[in-house]
Amino acid sequence: LTLFISLFITKRFRGILKEAKKISDGDYSKRIKARGKDEVSQIANLIDVLAEKLEESNGQVVHLNNQLKTAFRDRLGELNLEINQRRLAEASLKKSEEQFRLLFNIAPIGMVITDPERRIQKVNYAFALTLGYDSDILLNMNTRDLTYYEDKRKDDTVYKEFLSGGTNNKTFEKRFVTKDGRIIDVIVRTILYRNEKGKPVQFIEQVIDITDQNKMQKELLFAKEKAEESDKMKSAFLAQMSHEIRTPLNVII
Repeated sequence: LTLFISLFITKRFRGILKEAKKISDGDYSKRIKARGKDEVSQIANLIDVLAEKLEESNGQVVHLNNQLKTAFRDRLGELNLEINQRRLAEASLKKSEEQFRLLFNIAPIGMVITDPERRIQKVNYAFALTLGYDSDILLNMNTRDLTYYEDKRKDDTVYKEFLSGGTNNKTFEKRFVTKDGRIIDVIVRTILYRNEKGKPVQFIEQVIDITDQNKMQKELLFAKEKAEESDKMKSAFLAQMSHEIRTPLNVII
């Protein structure tokens, strides 16, 4: 009888262990489904409950993994798009910088870039040619030092207005002194570039030499005044001649 009971209990345990082994291997759908209220059946039922919880947890894990994969795939796509956009932006910026550099260097009018203290950072060939200096020498100078002394006070007022936020671009006339001491008249078109925080970074200026135009304008004005004076003298001469001729004619008549 003892042997029979032992074999019966052992057989039941073997069945429970067999199903439990399948559950431990990952097959959470397996159930022992033991009937009875003895300790062996209770153990089997507890294993079934554990398997149900493991199956439920595994389902949640799978669902979370799928969500993570989807989110990761979407985020990876966004990152790839962002990287591509950044590359395109960098390529566009580089192209714009190259175009600006090319236009800056070959511009037919003088161009100069200075810091907020007006120290020269970069000049093009036309600006150096206008003032008669080598470009390397100009890089160690200040545009205020190149300004004619009578215009420096007015010049300082203009740039103070820039830095105080009164304006970001302005066109005005002034005079420069060239390397050989000549005084030239110029039109300066200035733009103040600020960074994202609104802090002044640099002035970008176009300088146009109008010395010859001003000279020609003065000559034309002088010629006009002389012509007007000559016209007045002619009118006065004709009036006088008319008077001088009319007097003896009246006597003769």
